[in-house]
Amino acid sequence: MKSYVLAVAGMAMLTAIISVVMPRKKFAKTIEGILKLCMILTLVAPILGFMRQDTTFFLSDTGISAVDGAYINNSYALAVEREIEGQFGVTVRAEVQISEKTETDASDAASANGETKIRIYIEDFGMNDEEEHINIITQIAETAKKLLETDNVEVYDGTA
Repeated sequence: MKSYVLAVAGMAMLTAIISVVMPRKKFAKTIEGILKLCMILTLVAPILGFMRQDTTFFLSDTGISAVDGAYINNSYALAVEREIEGQFGVTVRAEVQISEKTETDASDAASANGETKIRIYIEDFGMNDEEEHINIITQIAETAKKLLETDNVEVYDGTA
């Protein structure tokens, strides 16, 4: 339903912008007619969808949740990167993957509860000596575990 409202609002905005920008020439009425037809089709699309018993018009809810999930994963990755870089003085790239809860396999505890995976790639250790790298990697893993409350953390040395 949310995608339908966004589609109608977008079509109305597009029609308004084109009507304002369009020069008043011979073809102006033709373009305005086409825009009105597009607006009517946008408004009628849900009715046609219900007639076909297809409720997935414009964007499906799963498509929207996939976009939301990618945004959330990226936001967590940026937060982890900032925290680790600020705390340890290293340059890192983080990947966070938060899987959704599923009901398919009750024996798999990870899928039943949802799972957070973190991969951290250290790109530059900064001013730290090579002897300190292993210690820093361990500390980074512990910090990431605390930040996102998960034990599924992998830290890679990308400088080697």
